[in-house]
Amino acid sequence: MSLKIRPVWFLLSIVILIELGYTRLIPIPALQSAWLSYKYIPILCLAIFLYSLTYRKSVGNHGFYSRYAYLVIIFFVVESLYPIIMNGAPLNEVISSGIRFLILLVPAVVLDRTRIQHMGRFINYVVRATVIMLIFRFILWGIYTTTNHTFLTHLFYYFRYYNGVYRMDGSALCMPVLIYEWYNFLYSKSRKSKIMHLSCASIAGCYVIVVNQSRALAICMIITLLLMWLMIEARMAWKVISILIGIIIIYLLATSSYMMDLVASLSPSDAVYGGSTSVRTDAIEYYLSVKGVSAVGFGFLPASDAYISLLRGSGGNYYFEDLGIMGVLFSNGIFGVALYILPIFRTIQLYFKLKKRKLREATFMIGFIAYNIVGLVSLSQFDSQDRKSGSAG
Repeated sequence: MSLKIRPVWFLLSIVILIELGYTRLIPIPALQSAWLSYKYIPILCLAIFLYSLTYRKSVGNHGFYSRYAYLVIIFFVVESLYPIIMNGAPLNEVISSGIRFLILLVPAVVLDRTRIQHMGRFINYVVRATVIMLIFRFILWGIYTTTNHTFLTHLFYYFRYYNGVYRMDGSALCMPVLIYEWYNFLYSKSRKSKIMHLSCASIAGCYVIVVNQSRALAICMIITLLLMWLMIEARMAWKVISILIGIIIIYLLATSSYMMDLVASLSPSDAVYGGSTSVRTDAIEYYLSVKGVSAVGFGFLPASDAYISLLRGSGGNYYFEDLGIMGVLFSNGIFGVALYILPIFRTIQLYFKLKKRKLREATFMIGFIAYNIVGLVSLSQFDSQDRKSGSAG
């Protein structure tokens, strides 16, 4: 007997609408506040998890993500107590600083306590809602860029006019939707289905490149999609041809003006983006000297006036979110890194099981593996708000 999921999917639907910014379209100040997403999404996730516990007799509760959920709870308690004991930080500020980690409880509900057939309709809803919002934001970006007239900017966590263009966040769902739709495009049989899935993937991909303008996310996206594409052919001859085609595409991308600018921007000496690259290296040196490698890092130390210089340096230019897995290590220590990489290892394990059985879902898994592993350098799924959607550059 499976979990009675109607309340779960209803609450998850509210989470998705808040995350994508639909509630910010409602002219009510409380619904347009950034705190609605930052604080209430984790609270809803906790409610979803607690609700699922009421059905523990009717579903399996010993899957990986159920055990992972209890590890999240221990992590939350330890990381909360550390700054209270060591720094005298107020309890309410500490909880507010770390509350986003409660989102990690949701996989225990969705992946361990429900059956896969119950997820299809919900996933389609998420894809449609995400693509529609990305199109809407794309239109806004076009209006901002062509007319320099801005409105509805409260839809974005990150909104900045930089180097002659606007840079805006997308959503934490942007890359997962892109991977999912690219996977469906690769395996769709009908032309209509292929066009539909490719259109959705293209919208998400173009948004990352044109609107987000995140260097790290763009590189991660290209590598992820290419790896998924190279996996679809079973015969070795076609794989060789695919690899050759991939090399040609990489060469063409590498010699294009966009990719040349993208690669050049990674150098600290680059006139436009070099400053942010240099800040990242300086941040690593700073955090190593202040905290080093520890079990819990800074914990959930709040970024209030009392601790801001400790967390972000004297100039306030350092952010854990810009350092990928290194930022997780400095912020939440070895415990945080373990919490971060365990789902990646689980996904790798599932990939080999699916690959051994020659199931096409292995391609879908490799997409998420590539996205997370390539992103370890400068992207973090533990980022606060939508920084992981491209605001960090």
